[in-house]
Amino acid sequence: MLDWGTSNVRVWLLAQDGTLLDSKQSSAGINRISDGDFHTTFNNLTRELAPTPLPTLMSGMIGSRQGWVEAPYLECPVALEDLAYQLTTVPAAPQIQIVPGVHLETASGRHDVMRGEEVQIAGALAQMNAEIDTRAHLICLPGTHSKWAVVEDGQLQSFSTSMTGEVFAALSEHTILGALLPDEDANPVNISPAGFDRGLARAGEDGGLLHHLFSVRAEGLFDSVPSGDLRGYLSGILIGHEIRDMLVQHNTAGAITIVGDAGLADHYVRAISSLGRTVTTIDPQQATLAGLQMIRNASNKNETRKY
Repeated sequence: MLDWGTSNVRVWLLAQDGTLLDSKQSSAGINRISDGDFHTTFNNLTRELAPTPLPTLMSGMIGSRQGWVEAPYLECPVALEDLAYQLTTVPAAPQIQIVPGVHLETASGRHDVMRGEEVQIAGALAQMNAEIDTRAHLICLPGTHSKWAVVEDGQLQSFSTSMTGEVFAALSEHTILGALLPDEDANPVNISPAGFDRGLARAGEDGGLLHHLFSVRAEGLFDSVPSGDLRGYLSGILIGHEIRDMLVQHNTAGAITIVGDAGLADHYVRAISSLGRTVTTIDPQQATLAGLQMIRNASNKNETRKY
């Protein structure tokens, strides 16, 4: 099984009973394969774990228009188990199948897409034992393009994407705001809790996101926010606005589940908790693996029923 994204790829070798035998990670994401030779890259990635070709299930951007083979989107709302019934087979390698992405079009005409996160959502529900739970679950998957998804009764009902991580990087590196930020390469600076909390508080004030963003420069110029806290301050403003907007858009009760790496997930837990909401976290790699296993098992059952 592979989770093949834009920048990285994760490979798992499983026994027939689902036992994890081995795994590896590589930086050979689809954007780093300049010649488009995905087949050779796949062979190089899997040769150590499995010298002979094995049935393989892949998810992520490898199924995008820029990937190996485009796996068509399923339309939202969608039953997560349906992901198993719409797999795309790689023509040059019939033992390899790709999980579809999900497309949303709202009544107002808004479009949104996800590719890879649908597998993590399925895996998160499996880990929560919530596949047959009829309650609405709000799941946040923070990252370069953060996803907020509502799942109810085993169906992905709706979702929204926020470009929080990408905007943070762009503002830090390519705008005047970055001029006052410490040089992260020369002097690595973590997101300081004090700066982050100041940013969260600013995000709750009047004025809007664009006004609040300029305060990173203004507060920095007059040392109202210390230099070492500015990166956290910027992060708090962006994540604060994202969370406030998404909680309004996806108005569900109960705990919010975050599927994200520890460092980034901790920031979201801090921000969501500050608004009085309960938060639980799930490891994203575990969620991906659990989702892929669920899809594989459902696909195998479907094939068995055909005969």
